[in-house]
Amino acid sequence: MSSPALAHPGLSIEALLGGRRVLPATPRTPLDWVSVIRQGIPATAVDALTSVLRVSQSELATAVASRAHLARRKKEGTLNSEETAKLVRLARVVAEPRRSWRTWTPRSTG
Repeated sequence: MSSPALAHPGLSIEALLGGRRVLPATPRTPLDWVSVIRQGIPATAVDALTSVLRVSQSELATAVASRAHLARRKKEGTLNSEETAKLVRLARVVAEPRRSWRTWTPRSTG
C-alpha cells in the first residue's frame, strides 16, 4: 500500500470501518466482535477504510479479497465472515499499531 501514513492510533476500529452509519452494532468486547464477524458487515465498510487510509480499493483488495470479488460483494451489500475478519484485522492493526508490534517477538533464526 502506497499511503505514507497508514497508522491512525487516534481512531477506533469501529471508526475506521465507518462507525454507526455502517456497522449494525457497536462492538464493545471481543465477544461482540465475534458476533459481528460471523454475521458479516456491510460492504460500505470497505469504502470507509479506503477513505481513511487513503488507499485504492485494489490496494486494499490485496489484503482482503480480489478486486472483482470486492466489487461483487459491494453489489450484494455484505461481506462474508472471512472477508469481515480480514477487514477487522486490518483496521485493528491500523488503529493499534503500537500494541500490534509490541506483542510481536522475533524468533531466533539460528
